Amino acid sequence: MFERGFYQGIYEALKEDGIFVAQTDNPWFKADLIQKVNKDVKEIFPIVRVYGANIPTYPSGLWTFTIGSKTYDPLQVDEKNIPEIDTKYYTPRLHKAAFVLPKFVEDLVK
Repeated sequence: MFERGFYQGIYEALKEDGIFVAQTDNPWFKADLIQKVNKDVKEIFPIVRVYGANIPTYPSGLWTFTIGSKTYDPLQVDEKNIPEIDTKYYTPRLHKAAFVLPKFVEDLVK
């Protein structure tokens, strides 16, 4: 599931406005995996972003996810266009903040 061919298959299956998200593990123990996935996805998709979330039940608590899109950049979403959803976690501000990575994770995906 973490091979370039897998992401190529996703690219081919998605419509032009499709987006995929894959969990890419934690940056302390799987830095090499995050780098590999990011490199592979960038070779296929024109728009690639990595974001993080705190998941206390996962090893280390910090988990990364990689988004690939043919059309949409999740950082170009106007907060006014993000619907208010009644949740205990997600907010439009958190949407953008999730893409602000610790420096060592930013360095992994440069």
